[in-house]
Amino acid sequence: MGEERLERRLAAILAADVAGYSRLIGNDEEGTHTTLKRLRRSVVDPKISEHRGHVVKNTGDGALIEFASALDAVRCATEIQRAMAEVNVDVPSHRRIEFRLGINVGDVIFDEGDIYGDGVNIAARVQNLAKPGGICLSDNAYQQVKGKVVIEVSDMGEQQLKNIARPVRVYSVRPTPASADKGSPETHSPRDAPGRGSTERPLDQEHRMKILLVDDHVLIRDALRSVLREVAPDAEVLEAADCGRAMRLIEAHPDFHLVLLDLNLPDRDGFAMLGELRQRYTTISLVVLSGQQDRETVVKALDLGALGFIPKSAPRDVMVSALRLVFAGGIYIPPEALGRAEPKQPPTAVSHSVLPADLGLTERQIEVLALMMQGKSNKAISRILDVAEPTVKHHVTAILKALNVASRTEAVIAVGSLGWKLPQIADR
Repeated sequence: MGEERLERRLAAILAADVAGYSRLIGNDEEGTHTTLKRLRRSVVDPKISEHRGHVVKNTGDGALIEFASALDAVRCATEIQRAMAEVNVDVPSHRRIEFRLGINVGDVIFDEGDIYGDGVNIAARVQNLAKPGGICLSDNAYQQVKGKVVIEVSDMGEQQLKNIARPVRVYSVRPTPASADKGSPETHSPRDAPGRGSTERPLDQEHRMKILLVDDHVLIRDALRSVLREVAPDAEVLEAADCGRAMRLIEAHPDFHLVLLDLNLPDRDGFAMLGELRQRYTTISLVVLSGQQDRETVVKALDLGALGFIPKSAPRDVMVSALRLVFAGGIYIPPEALGRAEPKQPPTAVSHSVLPADLGLTERQIEVLALMMQGKSNKAISRILDVAEPTVKHHVTAILKALNVASRTEAVIAVGSLGWKLPQIADR
């Protein structure tokens, strides 16, 4: 009798699991099980059916799903993650159910209702690389959908996956807003060359900018919406009246481009929130909008990482210009803050007619200063200029000494008052 011939076929495999499942079960076993069951019924299963997927098997915290095409698998995955982000907006972080999804396209063995082989194993290993709420694609899957679906992609480089003989290039995916799918399909490819790591490519112009307004006065938020319609007419603008709601929205939408933050909020100190946002979400531009505009408040906000400080009393045209400057990569400082405070501000011998070269700043130090004006950290400057971080620190020290100031923020204010035109240096 001849050997039994196994059925093989090419398939797109989506592997899914729940991030932190053991912790969730340990905290609330029945509640977690009930919530997960409800989410599968209301969110996951309808999306799988809509995109012609087939659930091969469910496990306690995950599932293995087969699709006829990678395009169906990716569309299904992005829609699931978008829906889950909305579901989780008002759920405390320690109770959220967040999926990690991985997709691969490969040859699989089909036997007795189950699927086997490297094609399945790679999907599972790729899924392990995804962040909570995220999606990862193998190179095989990415090549199948490139140019056919709107996704923002970051090249993670070649990964040595457990029990997989050869390295596999992996891409992380961040779903774009659902409205973006209505435009022409396009995959936003990684800008980094192979092996450059996980630096994400900024959104192309086809993507809608996403902005969050945080202010407890609805009239202020309405006025800001009007300003934003002039500066970024296609932007998607979300609102929060307090810090708690703002943090939930940011955790659900980490792809915000800009957060406009009032310092005087009912549930938390605005400076504390500003510091936390800068530490946790380094890619989001933060601009303070406040009724306070004394120099000490402005300097503190900039020290904590704000890329601009706009007084609420500023005329509309000033707000428009300030936001355009921030969108262009600059830092907006109100004129009131550019004056030297007495006696707190140390005296300076730098006159308004002096040039960088007059202070002995080298070409490299001028480049470092230009990036400081963009709000870049020492680590970011080191990467952009391809120099060691201690070298950057040395240059920053020399710049502060030349300007006769004590901090980076004071340097930004000093340069702003001097009106220097610094080189434009693109991020890498």
